[in-house]
Amino acid sequence: MGQLIIHMERDVPARGMNKSALPDINKLKEHLFDRDYELIRSLFPISINTKTPKMIYPGSGCDILVPLLFVKHLFPNITSLELQLIDLFPQEVLVKTILDDLGIPFSAENEKILFYWHGVLVNLQCTVANAFSFNFAQFDIYFERAFRIMKDQDPEFEKKIVAKLKSGGILISDSGFSNISLQRITVPKELSSYGEMVVGVKK
Repeated sequence: MGQLIIHMERDVPARGMNKSALPDINKLKEHLFDRDYELIRSLFPISINTKTPKMIYPGSGCDILVPLLFVKHLFPNITSLELQLIDLFPQEVLVKTILDDLGIPFSAENEKILFYWHGVLVNLQCTVANAFSFNFAQFDIYFERAFRIMKDQDPEFEKKIVAKLKSGGILISDSGFSNISLQRITVPKELSSYGEMVVGVKK
């Protein structure tokens, strides 16, 4: 029988950051599909040309944990992460709830959520916007998951994304980008429901 993951938001106050705080593994697993958790843990580290990358995730919903797990296993040497979740609906309260469920305290400053994830300082911004009309600044990591159907409305979206991805930047997607020139990295195809998992470096 399949897993059912339900998120119920609640008002969680900012209690300040704690660099030594680690996520409760049992709670973490409750927020993830079993297969995803094990497959992400099997990823091998890859190089990225900055220790302080900026990462964007369009169509994110409240999915804060999967990109953080990818970052932990793919980029263990980074010191901080600027992460921007972009969605049509507000997700900040749910994200704070999930962090609190896992025992990760956070600070809230200037519409951003700051916390430590396995010693990495995460500067998180939850942006309410349409990704297809959003004016992206350049970024180091692109993350996409379960966004395939939405992308159909803009055939040029993938080209626009790659144009904003910095040289040497990393693209992570569970579908698409088949005609984009990338240095492809071998990862489990099962990480994608479509069997098309892509992790690649922009040349």
